[in-house]
Amino acid sequence: MELTSLAELYVEELRGLYGAEKQIMRALPKMIKAASHRDLKRAFTAHERQTRGHVTRLERIFKQLGERPKAKKSVGMEGLLEEGAALIKEKPSPEVLDAGLITKAQRVEHYEMACYGTVRTYAALLGRDDHRRLLQQTLDEERETDKLLTDLAERSINSDADVQVPAARARKSAARRRTRRADAEVGLLSVEEAVALDPTPAGWAARIRAEAGPSDRGPVR
Repeated sequence: MELTSLAELYVEELRGLYGAEKQIMRALPKMIKAASHRDLKRAFTAHERQTRGHVTRLERIFKQLGERPKAKKSVGMEGLLEEGAALIKEKPSPEVLDAGLITKAQRVEHYEMACYGTVRTYAALLGRDDHRRLLQQTLDEERETDKLLTDLAERSINSDADVQVPAARARKSAARRRTRRADAEVGLLSVEEAVALDPTPAGWAARIRAEAGPSDRGPVR
């Protein structure tokens, strides 16, 4: 479609926003389900309700313009939402996932703020102050959501994730040590590896097993 006026561009941008809001509506239930922090679940749930209101405002603007509320797929929004879906599929620890979900959600908010700021300016230039007020209301709500997510991240969620990452590494390291000890017990490690892993009498027992070889290996006490 060839755009020849600001009015046509305005309608086209509104359709892109309408499509983006619809895409967010489909993604938010998955984010609510994935979040584990109670306040983050509440924030996402509240924004889901807000998003329905954003859709309704856009439909009101389309009606006033005499245009059909046709959604245009937002490629930019699609990419941002795919990042969130990919993070959920990676299945990080709950605390790390919450911190990551905030990151992905704020990228979405910033994208929306840029888009709503633009169409609000177009509405003002076109003399549609009624539209400008509606679009400003949505823009304000997007900013409030972004601030709420920042507050949640800074107050607790990021620090919870920071504690959990070293703890997860420690658990993995402990699991590796247990596996290597089990390998030592059945002679799967070299003599040097077995003694380096455990210089205690049990470690020397593993050394004797390793030296004995599979054929004459027996219980060592």
